[in-house]
Amino acid sequence: MLERLYHYDYRGFEIGLQPQLIVESAQVFSPSYLVRYRCLVRIRPIGSTRGLDTFTLERNSNQPFEDEFEAVAHGREAAEAHIRTELGE
Repeated sequence: MLERLYHYDYRGFEIGLQPQLIVESAQVFSPSYLVRYRCLVRIRPIGSTRGLDTFTLERNSNQPFEDEFEAVAHGREAAEAHIRTELGE
């Protein structure tokens, strides 16, 4: 399964967000699985081939998000905060 890739422009930067599926065993001796997500964030100036930053984002302490939309929402918030910091705001 291919994960979706979201692109948008924000204040002169292109932001790419990609929720990444994480499948973990729920218990050591159980056949059930937990499906969680993290978000890959890519930031680069518009028109540039060189990226400003790339990072993955999880909720906190390496705890993944419950669904892809939550991962994308938090990834977007983190990317925009990173850009504001880069612009000195």
